[in-house]
Amino acid sequence: MDGYAAMISGFEFVPRGLAIACLALVGACNTVNYVDRGNVETVHAAPADTGAFARQVDFHLTRAFYETPPDCVMVMPVALPKETPGDLGRNIDRAVARHLNGYVDRVIDAHRVRAEARQRALDPAAGDDRRRLGRGLRCDSLMEVETAGIESFYAVIWANLSVGLRLTLKRARDGQVLWRGAHTAERMDGGLPITIFGAGMFSAGRLAGDSDAVPSMIDDSLRRTLASLPNMRRN
Repeated sequence: MDGYAAMISGFEFVPRGLAIACLALVGACNTVNYVDRGNVETVHAAPADTGAFARQVDFHLTRAFYETPPDCVMVMPVALPKETPGDLGRNIDRAVARHLNGYVDRVIDAHRVRAEARQRALDPAAGDDRRRLGRGLRCDSLMEVETAGIESFYAVIWANLSVGLRLTLKRARDGQVLWRGAHTAERMDGGLPITIFGAGMFSAGRLAGDSDAVPSMIDDSLRRTLASLPNMRRN
């Protein structure tokens, strides 16, 4: 316990003005910026040219979108890194379908895509099988979902969580990309404590232990990313 106390005691006499300035810096970076990258190959969830606290959505809408605007979108099961908790994938799959319902008249969620693919002995990750699945379900488009998983940092007085998502809308019949968007949602809390048991420690610990934080961040990322996609609803 002595080592723990020594680690944070150095912050006890940090000037109040410095702590307020640090928190103000974070609060000033709440604007979401939308950047059309000009081509789909450079759309990534964590752009290299953004600052540590930037909130940026990368996107690009191709000409093919206007040539064949989707009537139906199949949500492909999210591509997850190894050793990622399974509930993250389920949360993302459900959230993508839920948010897409506001943009297109017909959405086939990832759960049904898996079930239909299994019944038809098809692989949702294979291009030829996707075409067959699209024909069988009478659905002209599909949405690929990628994530690097959850990144977290906790250092007693500061906690940071981030979830990056990249979405790619494709034509089912030939795999032509129609749109791609990406965003990394972050949650940060804490601050420089005025005392050894300061509010920063409490806030950081609360974020680190919040089981609702990640689902909420997934919703944030999807809502912001899909805002760069035109509304395709006709009904």
